Amino acid sequence: MFVLMDELGVTAIHAFGTSLGGLMTMLMAAMKQGSVASAIINDIGPAIDPRGIERIRNYVGAFDDIATWDDAIKQTKWIADGVYPDFDDADWQRFTHKIFVERDGKPVLDYDPALGDTFKSADDNQAAPDLWPIFEAVKPVPMMVVRGETSDILAHDTYTEMLEKHPDCVGVLVPRVGHAPTLDEPEVVAALDAWGKRFGIPT
Repeated sequence: MFVLMDELGVTAIHAFGTSLGGLMTMLMAAMKQGSVASAIINDIGPAIDPRGIERIRNYVGAFDDIATWDDAIKQTKWIADGVYPDFDDADWQRFTHKIFVERDGKPVLDYDPALGDTFKSADDNQAAPDLWPIFEAVKPVPMMVVRGETSDILAHDTYTEMLEKHPDCVGVLVPRVGHAPTLDEPEVVAALDAWGKRFGIPT
């Protein structure tokens, strides 16, 4: 990311990261002071709930052959079982088209399959790294933290601790949603509009 910023001639960014992207945002801000002007972190924090890690471990790399978009929607519902209890058919179709791309006439999950290797090679008893020191280093960066009310990745205690420890942190809690909010929920849209006005970012 730093190489990309250098290539573009950009010295600082307003970063927006979901899950792994949120961790990358915090690491960037800690590694290079001033590189992140503000940070929006979606459903991730310096402590990761092991329940969510186990759930992800169970489905990463475990997909059936997908030939049609109907197959993709079924797989998406399986992946996100219980995460979006209020989704209707149109919502599932829209969400599926966000996480799948079409290649050679078939929908393919749009993620790096090497992520699955990471989960397969990890020790079941291996604890997630302690990232609170990284979070401490990010305190100078204005931050918004979005959490799904039923998230099994960002625990409520971690979320509240982030808000308490960071001097300039806005919290947005999305009701009846797990990991991760899609960011088009009314609560998030309103918060993003306010954030954009604060920093002069088009929303």
